[in-house]
Amino acid sequence: MNAPHRPWPTALWLLTLVVLLAHLWLLNGSLSALVLSPGSRAPSQAATVLLQLQPAPERPAPSTTLKAASKPRPSKPPTSPVPPSAVDSPSTASLDVSDAPSTQVASASEAPSATAISSDNTQVFSNSSQEQQEEAATNSIAKDSAAEATKPSGPVITEAGSYPPVAVPGPLKLLYKLQGQAKGFNYSAKGEMLWLPAGQRYEARLEISAFLLGSRVQTSRGDITANGLQPQRFSDKVRSEVAAHFDWTQRKVIFSANTPQADLQNGAQDHLSAFIALASLLGGDLQRYLPDGEIRLQAVGPREADMWRVLMSGEETLDLPAGKFATYKLTRPPVKPYDLNVELWMAPSLGFLPARIRLTQHNGDYIDQLLQSSTQP
Repeated sequence: MNAPHRPWPTALWLLTLVVLLAHLWLLNGSLSALVLSPGSRAPSQAATVLLQLQPAPERPAPSTTLKAASKPRPSKPPTSPVPPSAVDSPSTASLDVSDAPSTQVASASEAPSATAISSDNTQVFSNSSQEQQEEAATNSIAKDSAAEATKPSGPVITEAGSYPPVAVPGPLKLLYKLQGQAKGFNYSAKGEMLWLPAGQRYEARLEISAFLLGSRVQTSRGDITANGLQPQRFSDKVRSEVAAHFDWTQRKVIFSANTPQADLQNGAQDHLSAFIALASLLGGDLQRYLPDGEIRLQAVGPREADMWRVLMSGEETLDLPAGKFATYKLTRPPVKPYDLNVELWMAPSLGFLPARIRLTQHNGDYIDQLLQSSTQP
């Protein structure tokens, strides 16, 4: 007699499929946010990360604002008495004489009823003004000197074009093993970075893929100049593609996602070319950034641009799937609440391209990209 049909195996398969799909649903959002270049954002308010060399800020001129309340009262009474309110009231507590003639001081409030100060009284304020201007200028120079002494080294360029030296690495294909954690689940993926310089043009491509989760591809195309890379177009594709177009003539970045345009700064990079730009800076003059240098870059993502402050963290030897590598570690600490903490280990044997990249979210989720092999394309 045949054994009765037992339906439990089918139910077990269905239960397994449901659990698998639930895990994939949980992982998909975090993987998409982490696996790509620095600058991936949290769905609600995460900020994209940018790279570009920032012009040196202009120093403010020494202040010449005088505090009337601190001035000694003249021993000789003015010919036209000044009401106490004209000197002691908050509205006339500061007098700006940077543009005023030395023989005249105007009330800060410029009220119609204010009484003019006599010539004798004006001369007292004028002499005191000159002394305080000289003292303010001396203090400003001392402060600027102290700031210069503590200012970290790094390629701060000016609009005049004083760029730091660069050495663009040669063509290379890098394969990475990725491991990470998202919402408590561990996962693995693989990555490939392709760097193809050709004459005065370049193309870079980064692809991250995971089983059953698909892939994410970023590409950067542009020019190679005497000052390094000059991107023309950056694209980021998961399901659909979004892109940023660099208009160097108008100094604007135009986004295909219909987000507002961004001003383009000198030395600007996109999220992918930034890796090669950093490698070019280290290759051009490594000693400039040792031991604790700083690099300020504008980086352009697919939807917006922002500033990066990249810090040199020192030398480290890594034991990777591809072998042991001497590296220099760079760190871009988060600035905004949902920024990624970005850590890069740049290997001189790879033309200072990254042997390891680790991205960490504010909630502890991370992805660690470890070099598995390197070949000539």
